[in-house]
Amino acid sequence: MGTPAPSQGERSAGRSAAGDGPLFRVRRRRWQYMVARVVAVAGFLVAALLLLATAGRDDTETGFLIAVVVFLVVCALVVVLTIGLARSAVEAFPDHLRVRSGFGQWRTVSASDIATIETEASRWSGFNARDARRRKLFAVFSVYAGFRELCTWLEQHAPGPWRAYVAPGGPTKR
Repeated sequence: MGTPAPSQGERSAGRSAAGDGPLFRVRRRRWQYMVARVVAVAGFLVAALLLLATAGRDDTETGFLIAVVVFLVVCALVVVLTIGLARSAVEAFPDHLRVRSGFGQWRTVSASDIATIETEASRWSGFNARDARRRKLFAVFSVYAGFRELCTWLEQHAPGPWRAYVAPGGPTKR
């Protein structure tokens, strides 16, 4: 049930002059995944240099080489993970949301699909939206760009689940 990516391109959000495109986009702020990516790339380069510097030497310990290779692989995996984090987004349209998590495809979520909104860790950290079968539709955190706009959209388009979420003693007994 994937839908194609927006015609305006991956990085642009907002409505065009023709009125198409998302109203807003909810996603991690760029620095949140770029810090991890830069550190992982730097670690990868250091590990690669260590591996090249010790290649062909007879006095290099096997344990050291294994540790460097493991560190190299972990750094590469962190870079891949940050690419998936950068792709994750929730786009709001007048009548539905489009959601993409990590390397998955875009999914369309209508407001009527949202059965409950539950707190992630604390009321102030963010929430998960779930359908009637308790499947997670999407998760957002309060530090994401566009979080407040999404809260307003949910209040207008999914008032029942939103009211239950913000009520004292709501679905997660905050």
